[in-house]
Amino acid sequence: MSLDGERNCDTARMMMGHANSMVMHTGNVIDWFLLKKNRYSMISPDELMDGLNCVMKTWVRNTTHNPLIEDATANLAISNPQLVKEIDPTLRKELKISVKLFLNDTKPEIIRDAINKIADNLNVTQLDSVLISFPLPSKDVTKKVLPNNDTSATDFETVKAVWLELESCIKSGHVGQIGVCDFDQDSLQTLYDWASIKPTVDQINLNSCCHVPNDLVQYATENGIELLTHNDPPEILPVGTFQSLIGEQTEDASANEWFPSFIARYAVLVKYRGIVHSKGYIVSADRHLPSQIEDFAFF
Repeated sequence: MSLDGERNCDTARMMMGHANSMVMHTGNVIDWFLLKKNRYSMISPDELMDGLNCVMKTWVRNTTHNPLIEDATANLAISNPQLVKEIDPTLRKELKISVKLFLNDTKPEIIRDAINKIADNLNVTQLDSVLISFPLPSKDVTKKVLPNNDTSATDFETVKAVWLELESCIKSGHVGQIGVCDFDQDSLQTLYDWASIKPTVDQINLNSCCHVPNDLVQYATENGIELLTHNDPPEILPVGTFQSLIGEQTEDASANEWFPSFIARYAVLVKYRGIVHSKGYIVSADRHLPSQIEDFAFF
């Protein structure tokens, strides 16, 4: 590593050490010249990790060596502006912005924070569709979101708190419609019967079965719920993988203090034409000192 590179790495490490939170934005993965050759064969985890590696390398490289502590900030914004495809406000009505929000932290306030950060990074005031992916009770994709056992009531209380915040985002005009991921028929009906604003989409992982269960198809059809499929892994960004990324790029020995609270995958589509305008990932993470580290799984 060159002297300038070492200085930039030192500065990046200093900035990380003084930060309490960070937001990383990959920018538009479709435009990456490094991925053009292979992007059609890549699944989401590869896109995500390649994007985070790319933006971290760029951020460290572009960090100007400056030893002044007051230049450090508690909230880091890590992105490469050259990779962020801007949305022309005059064309906003012609575009649909869909977001899948993978939660690692299910505190209700995370929802509003996520919506605000995603909208700010895309320079828009509203997201057309938001799907929520709750952390599963285990890495087994066959597990239900709301298990039928004595703890299901407590689990549903957590889901309700998150859903109330989503409903608030719709009422404030920041989100158009909301949906869930990996809810079976019983879980979907429980949420649907309780919610004031009903889920419009249920995205199902077909890695756990060869077809969508008939009871779920029937219930969704009767209640106007769109069924979609996905092949995302149960954990799209493992904590250890994220911490290793930070440690490798910044040589920070305290990288294990960083925990992602949510991962958002967004797609901007041209309405009625099926053209993808842009696609990317936004990751929000918080720094927890050893005494503050907790298990984010809520089931």
